[in-house]
Amino acid sequence: MTLGALYGVNTPGQNILGQFDLVAANSGGSIVLAGLAIGFTPQQLVNLLNDPAKRALIFVKNFLSFTGVEKYDAAGKLKGLRLVLGGPGDQSLNNLNLSCKLLIASFDYDRQRAQFFRSDVASPAAGAAAGLQPTLAEAVHASSNAPVKYFDAPAQFNTPAFAGCRYWDGAMGGFNNPVMAAVTEALSYGKNPSDLAVLSIGTANVLLPMPSPIPAPGSGGQNPLYVTIDNSGLLHDLEKAAATIVDDPPDQASYMAHLIISGAAGLSQDPANPFTNGNVIRLNPLIQPIRTPNGLVVPPLLAHATNPSVATNFTTDQAAFTALVNLDMDATEQNDVDLITTLANTWQANAAPNQPIRSTSDLQPLIGHGSYSAAVTRARALTLVP
Repeated sequence: MTLGALYGVNTPGQNILGQFDLVAANSGGSIVLAGLAIGFTPQQLVNLLNDPAKRALIFVKNFLSFTGVEKYDAAGKLKGLRLVLGGPGDQSLNNLNLSCKLLIASFDYDRQRAQFFRSDVASPAAGAAAGLQPTLAEAVHASSNAPVKYFDAPAQFNTPAFAGCRYWDGAMGGFNNPVMAAVTEALSYGKNPSDLAVLSIGTANVLLPMPSPIPAPGSGGQNPLYVTIDNSGLLHDLEKAAATIVDDPPDQASYMAHLIISGAAGLSQDPANPFTNGNVIRLNPLIQPIRTPNGLVVPPLLAHATNPSVATNFTTDQAAFTALVNLDMDATEQNDVDLITTLANTWQANAAPNQPIRSTSDLQPLIGHGSYSAAVTRARALTLVP
């Protein structure tokens, strides 16, 4: 949706990629990147991900009877990706004939280290000759295989150079947001940090303020607009640890990339004077309450719902907001997709906040842009978008 708003809903994907020298992606973002690489328009990508039958080809449900847990079939995902991407999906990364370089993040399951798949086999960042590359579908498969809770096995594929290798989602290597991988890759080509301009598009984060005073863990009646203070315990902590890998607080990857490019001159500790002229532009909707003179309120989500199912399922903005807060990362049911669409509409209307690069504990931007339109205006000034 954001690519369509920025570059035109019917613009061929290769034309969008041609705006950049390097494009990096991880997980669901790698599926979007693959679609662009083979020529899908933003509208075709929206249609693909909004089609329950097409989603079911990629996210194949696999009920594990011995555990009673429903997961997704890793091998089935590769088959689905090949079907969706067609013949171009079976092209190796270095044979895609694109004007920009591609970098796709993954995690080597057996060696327990980050793994990057590159279209440029001679990349200085590779450390050694890359040799035979996986296909586009295989690289995306490796990048989008969220572990433990979601897929039943690590990703594997058949390109001979990678026979027997197993992969998890690139988030396991710390690259759920791959912006630092992209900046590092660019620097390896001898680029000056100050010459880089980055457009980083995210897929939403929950950022709730801490309650004050902090209640006892597990106590009832906690305010749904604030972080819930849960009881700790083995099973809960294991689930929390698994979810931590996909978190991207504003002070992590985007901030480090910003500091490398803008240096100390790009810092601010005064919310009355945030730094907004940096070369790292973060576009990412926040699932976050809005601070008003009368206290915190939820965004007006239902006013921006374009699918009737959202209003049917959620009669108040608070109910829709709570559902977004609790939404798992495998949002493959149509009701969840409709709710995400509603969030995107609300964000692009500047009625839901944008993720700044750094903010105060009470949600005021210090670096970057707190609204969608402000971030887009800066991106246009840097000629990242027309």
